[in-house]
Amino acid sequence: MNYRIGIIGLLLVQSCMAPRAEPATALDVVAFERESRKGLLVDVRTESEVADGMMATAKHVDFYGPNFLSEMEALGKNKPLYLYCRSGGRSGQALGMLKAAGFTRVHHLEGGFMAWKASGRPSAQP
Repeated sequence: MNYRIGIIGLLLVQSCMAPRAEPATALDVVAFERESRKGLLVDVRTESEVADGMMATAKHVDFYGPNFLSEMEALGKNKPLYLYCRSGGRSGQALGMLKAAGFTRVHHLEGGFMAWKASGRPSAQP
């Protein structure tokens, strides 16, 4: 009986000491603009979509590209990453994929670049 209590206690201590991953979140435009300053902005759209403009400081990693996951891993699994696509669908899929691959601090923009532009926020040419 005491042996069991000792193991349970050890597991509880270990779980309290383990680094906690930030929850993956979908952020609205205002929160995304504010929070993305704390990390790396990643545009997951295609080349042709990026040609229409992108967020000024964003790095482009095409979600449909053959090396998407390895390119994202090269950015760092523990860095805060802020993803966006055209309308929020692909960045939401990417968020799920990256969380499953062990990324701990990943977020995406609800409504994507369309919501960003509709809010009057600036964009730049690639």
